[in-house]
Parts: sequence; C-alpha cells; structure tokens
Amino acid sequence: MMATIIQVDEYGNAYFDATDFNMIDFSLGDALLMRIGEKKFEIPFYSGPYCKMNESTLIRKKDKIFLSIRHGCAVKKYNLHIGQHVTFFLLFSKKYWEKENAYSFEEITDKSTYETNEEFANFRSILPHGGLFYRSSSPVDNTYNRSSSVISCIEKYKVSTIIDMADSQEELDNLINELDDETRSIIRTRRIFAIGDDSGLYSQSFSESVAIAMRLIISAKTPCLIHCRAGKRRSGFTCAIIQALYGMSADKIMEDYMLSYKNNNKITFSDNPKRYEYLKNDTIKAILHHINGTDLCHLRETTEQYLIHLGLSSEEISLLEQKICQ
Repeated sequence: MMATIIQVDEYGNAYFDATDFNMIDFSLGDALLMRIGEKKFEIPFYSGPYCKMNESTLIRKKDKIFLSIRHGCAVKKYNLHIGQHVTFFLLFSKKYWEKENAYSFEEITDKSTYETNEEFANFRSILPHGGLFYRSSSPVDNTYNRSSSVISCIEKYKVSTIIDMADSQEELDNLINELDDETRSIIRTRRIFAIGDDSGLYSQSFSESVAIAMRLIISAKTPCLIHCRAGKRRSGFTCAIIQALYGMSADKIMEDYMLSYKNNNKITFSDNPKRYEYLKNDTIKAILHHINGTDLCHLRETTEQYLIHLGLSSEEISLLEQKICQ
C-alpha cells in the first residue's frame, strides 16, 4: 500500500495520512517492508518507540501513524518531505509481537491504587544497608503525577543531594520555576545536579553523564537521590553501577530494577511471568552485559574496569567505593 506524508515534526518524525492504512490488514508487531524510491527497508510496526537507538519504526499511536528513529531523524535519514509517497508491504506477520506485547503498557498515575507513598513515587533505598542512596521518579517533572509524592519522600528521608539524570540545567530550571513556592523551596534547599541525557543508554554522551554522576557521588552529602523521569532506565543504569560496586549480585540488581515496573506499571512476575522476564532481559540484564560483558559473577571487578574505560582513575573509584560502602 502507498501512504502519503502529511506532516513532519521538530523531532524528525514523518506522519502519514492514517486513512491510507484503513483498508490494510497490518497488525502491531508485524514486520513491514518499507520502500522509498528504489530503496527497501525492513521495519517493525509498534505502538511506541520500542526499538533500539538509531533504529527505524513505524508507530501507530492513538489516531496517528508516523515513521520514527529512536534518537535520530527519519526525515533526514530518508530524505523525506510533505507530499511524498512511501510504500509499505507486509513482510512477516507478528515477527515483533513479543516486544510489542511486552512494552505496550501505560504509566499508572492514580495514587489511590497504591498502598504507600513510596511505591507511587517509585522511591526506595538501592543498597541493603539502608538510606545513603535512593532512587525515584522525578520530583520536578509531573508527567506521571508523581512529583508531589517524591517531594514528600525527599523530606521524610532527609535527602541532601539530588542527581537528575533526565534534565539539562535549563530544563531543570524551567521545571523548578513551574513549581509552587513551597515545593520550590524544598528543592532549592538541596544540592541538585542536572546531568540529564536522552541520547540512549549506550551512547557516548550518556556514558559521559554516568561518569559525571560517579564523581558527584564521591563528594556528595548523603542521603543522595538519583532519578530520571519515571525512575527506570537512566537512573536504573546509574544505580546498577553503585549496587555492583557495593557487592550486590546480578540477581539482586535485576530484582531491584524490576521494582520500577511494579511501581510504575503494576507489572510483576506473579501476574505475568512471560512479560516480566522479557522486560528484565531486554532492560536491566542488557544493561549489566553492557557494563560487565558476559561475566555477571564478578560484577565489582568488571564494573571497576568499566569506570576506568569511562575515564575515572583508580583513586576516584576507590573513593567512590568507600562512599558507597560507608
């Protein structure tokens, strides 16, 4: 079938006339063959940006259908423009269904469905010995309706330092300016560092943010809170390094990471073991393999080598471990 581009946005996504797809039996999770001129490409058809960095996806979200590249620009890569025709064919039915089924969930924003403020805020200590290091959803970005709950936890657990893995300094300043006076005062009385990066967990840019976070932790006044937007990927990556240096096992690190799916999306092993295991393998297990390689039995040593690769010195790593284990 042939679809017409009717809009492009500032992110480089190309939107098609959705009515072009009405008579075609494409299903989410299918593999499609996309033809632009004489060039052909296989792409997945998803309900969200579930692909890896720099991979192309055709996305159907509500009543819109668009071509997107995660952390990239589809318009530039494929030289697209409004009015251009792109042809799609069904290549393999349900080839990508497992990923589509695993990731097609909503963020739960109703606090009344949670037993504790901490669960709704996705707020918890990341180490077995308690409250020196915490992780959570964002205290300043209320996209998921959780910021006030995070603020309450910041006060309750006397957080002194906040490391924001989601926002740039400009973005953080804008978000803080939108807060009410009382909340703004609570945030401003803490040391807060904005080192956010959304270029992908395995990008050079994010690696640089992780290195900055580790150096901040060395001199940080504790308790210290690490957060991103929902408190999953970017904060989870950073916390996994801290947990590995502390001596936690891969199983314990993965178990902690998956609590964020429970707190944000009510996804648990007992309710849906297949989805839980898929998400675990696709997220935190992949993160651990990126940091540590194939050996997940000697995490402390391989994490130290990873940090050396990021540019930290042996002395900095020693100081970091002392801070984490105090």
